[in-house]
Amino acid sequence: MIITPYSVVMSILWFSLSCLIGSIILPKVSKGGLVLIAVIFILAFIRLCVPLDFFKSIIVRSYFIYSFLQEIVQKPVLYQFTFGQCLLFLWTAGALIRLFWLAKKLISQHAFRRNSYAFESADDFMTLAQQISKELGYHKDVKLALSPYATTAYQAGLFRPYILLPWNIEDFSVIDIRNMLYHELCHFLGFDLWILLGIQIATCVLWWNPVMYLLYRSVEQLLELRCDQHVCRHLEKSEQYDYLQTLINLARNNSPGPFNVVLGYTGSNEANIMQRFKLMTQTKTTSAERVKFYVGLITCALLFIASYCFMLQPGAIPPTDEIAGDDIGICIMDAFIMRSPDGSLTLYLDGRAAYTLSDKDLQKEPYCNYEIFDVYKGAFQCSDAK
Repeated sequence: MIITPYSVVMSILWFSLSCLIGSIILPKVSKGGLVLIAVIFILAFIRLCVPLDFFKSIIVRSYFIYSFLQEIVQKPVLYQFTFGQCLLFLWTAGALIRLFWLAKKLISQHAFRRNSYAFESADDFMTLAQQISKELGYHKDVKLALSPYATTAYQAGLFRPYILLPWNIEDFSVIDIRNMLYHELCHFLGFDLWILLGIQIATCVLWWNPVMYLLYRSVEQLLELRCDQHVCRHLEKSEQYDYLQTLINLARNNSPGPFNVVLGYTGSNEANIMQRFKLMTQTKTTSAERVKFYVGLITCALLFIASYCFMLQPGAIPPTDEIAGDDIGICIMDAFIMRSPDGSLTLYLDGRAAYTLSDKDLQKEPYCNYEIFDVYKGAFQCSDAK
């Protein structure tokens, strides 16, 4: 198992494809399908973070697209720098700029918290928050603050719950406030802020990939849906309708603030809010939905394994007249490998150039059994076979 530039490219391709499929399916799933979407995103990130190239992988040669792109990135464009090196520099510079922007955003979130009014421990809101945290199994301190800029509730704590309430909190009923606190504490206990922060870091690194921005919105909606389900499990049927009414009340009052905190209470997209309503009022899943769920899980597992079973690499057939040496005809055999002065390897079958090989290919069957010839300008020399 090794990591090569080609295995990294394959991991990004599989990751992007998986995230795109999960984002397309998410708005259409039923209540039981949320786990399947989560599995798709998790496997996609594993595939991205583990770009291994196994020696047993099947090598698929690309003689047109991949080779064409390889020729472009190797073309000199600025002094001695190739187009690929310039792209790599642009990628790195863009990632550093985005990471700097994210750090600035986190500092702004800290300022957002600092400019808020913290509730005292004896306050009724604090008493209610401590009661709800114990119901959810969390027995440590909970911080509550009232923000003059917030129009909805936010969970802004990474290491402990820090819930920011909207400036017009007095306009909400006790039931609304209780549902807000339930929801935000579920966000904290689900490590949702860490998940979104991790995706934002990945987006900074892969800033050029449009799928990353679609992924962030999809995961944000998925976390909201998961949180809604978790809250509703602690509520009676009548209380669940009160929870829906809380979402409506917050959606009416919600408007963009001067600070862009990482995690909010409601999605800004009306379609996302309607999906939350639909899934919360959905009854038990049917047998057909369960079958789709398990078929989807098996399919995800098989595709994940299959993604490591083959590797896309460039292939090219060089003209035979570029290979110098008058004595080459006497060494023609069924299969052999020619090493050019630039180090490239070409497999010959029955005296004809078949396709190029990589150094890694020489460690695999049957290439490791073929004789290798080093080609020079005037003649050639036979080298030891691998």
